[in-house]
Amino acid sequence: MSVTDTTTPPTAAPPADPVRAALGDPATHARLLRHAAAAYRGSKSNVEDIVQSACLRALAKSCSYDPAKGSITAWVGGFIVFVCHEQYRKEGREPRQQPDLDLAEVAPARPSSEDTVAGWREDFDACIDKLSQQDRDILDMAYVKDWKHERIATHYGITNAAVRKRASRAMDRVKQLAKSLEGGRQS
Repeated sequence: MSVTDTTTPPTAAPPADPVRAALGDPATHARLLRHAAAAYRGSKSNVEDIVQSACLRALAKSCSYDPAKGSITAWVGGFIVFVCHEQYRKEGREPRQQPDLDLAEVAPARPSSEDTVAGWREDFDACIDKLSQQDRDILDMAYVKDWKHERIATHYGITNAAVRKRASRAMDRVKQLAKSLEGGRQS
């Protein structure tokens, strides 16, 4: 019986700076470009600049990279998202082209009469009264008392998703009832 050598061949030592080595890889660069193109919803001509800025930030913070927490591509992807948000803020600060309004021509806002407000309140109360008691209570807890969905779910012994669904459906029902009241009044 012959004995074979089962030792593993020596592997190359990891690079001194794995972040710099990964960013120099064309395949990694291509993945980062695809990630930036998917993350950024602006002009596609800015994608290369976003990746370059993210890579520079990653290189500056390369000492904080922990390979146990994920790949370098995913780590740099976090920088890409951050740079995208910065770009959005920059684009949002650019002045928008709006026509100059002559404020003298704009009619001033007038307050509603007390009778109108009282009528709206009566209509709203009529819409709320058509809901089930539990739906009224959920809307009261969620929107008046400002309870979190988790607290309401615990109170009723249902899931958070059920609370969100009930609140959403109750609001939709109120809107539907309000539109029918408004339509009936115009006829």
